[in-house]
Amino acid sequence: MPVIKKKSEAAEESKQQVLKELDNTKRVLEELKLNLDRAEIEEHQAKQDAELAKLRVEEMEQGIADESSVAAKAQLEVAQARHQAAVSELKTAKIDLENLQKDYGLLLSERDLAIKNAEEAVLNSKEIEKNVERLTIKLIRTKEALESAHAAHLEAEEHRTGAVMTRDEEISKWAEELKQSEQEFEKVNQQIGETEDLKTKLDKALVLLQNLKVELGTYMEEDHKDIQSAVDLAKTDLEELKINIEKATDEVNRLKLCIASLNSELEKEKEALTEAKKQEELAAVSAESLEANLKKTILEVELIQRKEKEARERALQLPQQLEQATEEADQARSRVGKAHQELEKAKEAADKAKDGENNMISKLNAALKEIEAARASERLALGAISALHESELARSDTSEPESAAGVTLSVEEYYELNRKAKEAEDDANTRVSEAISEVDLAKESEMSAQNKLEQVNSDIASRKEQLLTAMHRVENAKKGKTALEQELRTCRSENDQKAKANENGGYKSLFSGKSPKGSSEAKSSDHHKPDLKAESHNNGIGSSREVKPRKKKKRSFFPRFFMFFSKKKGHSSKNNT
Repeated sequence: MPVIKKKSEAAEESKQQVLKELDNTKRVLEELKLNLDRAEIEEHQAKQDAELAKLRVEEMEQGIADESSVAAKAQLEVAQARHQAAVSELKTAKIDLENLQKDYGLLLSERDLAIKNAEEAVLNSKEIEKNVERLTIKLIRTKEALESAHAAHLEAEEHRTGAVMTRDEEISKWAEELKQSEQEFEKVNQQIGETEDLKTKLDKALVLLQNLKVELGTYMEEDHKDIQSAVDLAKTDLEELKINIEKATDEVNRLKLCIASLNSELEKEKEALTEAKKQEELAAVSAESLEANLKKTILEVELIQRKEKEARERALQLPQQLEQATEEADQARSRVGKAHQELEKAKEAADKAKDGENNMISKLNAALKEIEAARASERLALGAISALHESELARSDTSEPESAAGVTLSVEEYYELNRKAKEAEDDANTRVSEAISEVDLAKESEMSAQNKLEQVNSDIASRKEQLLTAMHRVENAKKGKTALEQELRTCRSENDQKAKANENGGYKSLFSGKSPKGSSEAKSSDHHKPDLKAESHNNGIGSSREVKPRKKKKRSFFPRFFMFFSKKKGHSSKNNT
């Protein structure tokens, strides 16, 4: 661009020089034309005077009188024609003077218009500078918006990674809880097998007791003494057996209670498993919805990244456009300088018009002098005619015989007159040829100046086209910037709407999934009341303690879910700000 500025300045300087040379050549041409016209008039007058002198000499040789001489009449007519031509030239000079005065007034009005145009150009340059400042401010704002969008994008990625981590942790915790519930189920099955073994042992003990009673009866019949001793032993054995049976019955009752409690726990665990499966299904649905939302957010983030790339590219183009705008401001300033130069040219044209007016006044003075010379020549011709007439009268009064011969001239005088006439003609011809050569040179210089002017005008037209293209680029940059801002606003509004919709959907799903869980927890609390009593008899307090922390672990997913959506909401509010 600085090279183009230098070239434009050099072209403007060359244009000014060419214009100055054109003006000088025009002035020289006008002066040469004036000299040529004067030379032609003098030549014509010299030819007429020479012809009249020849005629007069011939008439004087022939002895023609002054009154009947054709040369005197022709001289009179020539003087009158010259007088009329001088008068007509005076009138044309007056008309030219009036036209020059009108042109001078028009030049003054053009000068005023040029001053106004220069002031308007100055105002336009100031407005362009203001627009450049506004564009720089907008560029800074767009950069800040891009940085905020980039930061929001990074925060969204962090939230996404955190959500994925929390989901993986919860899935691992649910798997561990399932394993623990399966192990407890196996333990309960083992306890049920042990209770069945105790039932079989009790049945066997009852059968043995009956057998012992039968043997006791037979033994009583056989031997009374042995029977007493055996009875005593049997009593002791029976008491022990009764005690053992009571213990066994207590153990059976306790085992029944344990079986009932284990069955209730099994039912609760089955309900909890069904609820866990339902929650897993709900979590899977919510996870799928979250994954879909994550995919959507990823797509939106990719779109935002693309838009950020486009915005960065446009932001990279904006400094170039600003440079072009500054260059256009410089060009506007150069236009102001050109307007000032045109003002100076208008002033120079006014000065030239004044010079032309002075030239016309000098022409008028020259024409007046020629008129006076023509009048003087006319007076001389009249005086010569009157002198000839008087001489003829004197000759007629004397009536000399030599009157018929007329005025006699010597051969030397005749040759001198012819020589002077030829010299005058030669001088006039040389002057005319010199004037014509000067006119040809002036025409050649004028043609070269016109060619230079055409080249300069073509350069100016090409630069005007470049300026128009630069202005179109600036307008396109402004339009692209406004379109970018609108796209960013629409993206932000769409993200806000989607975030609000996701929050509303998450809350609805949570509240719909929470109600059956609360009822199942209430039921499980009701079922656990007899279990706690049974476990207080069996000193099995650890199992009830194990059930409560499991429920707390199951509840750990939802607060994090709420925290995720609250963070997302806070992030969307930050983006809105």
